Amino acid sequence: MFETYEWYMDRLFDHRVREFLDKQVTAELPTQHGPRIYAIPKSISEISEGARLSPRRVNGCLRRLKRKKSVQEDGDNWRAVIGK
Repeated sequence: MFETYEWYMDRLFDHRVREFLDKQVTAELPTQHGPRIYAIPKSISEISEGARLSPRRVNGCLRRLKRKKSVQEDGDNWRAVIGK
């Protein structure tokens, strides 16, 4: 039953938040140690506007995505995990 709930939540809401945060990644920046990419942290209100979901819904999505290790908290902001 819980797996079905998680699947529906991912299918209906979580993927929108994940896709928004995945788009918030810099282009490859050349460094002396090879190219690097960085995830840009976004606040809940910015994610809410970008994913077109309420802040309360975004908060729930971020908690579920954090359990799946798809996003990480950066103070009051959230960012995608790169290299999952």
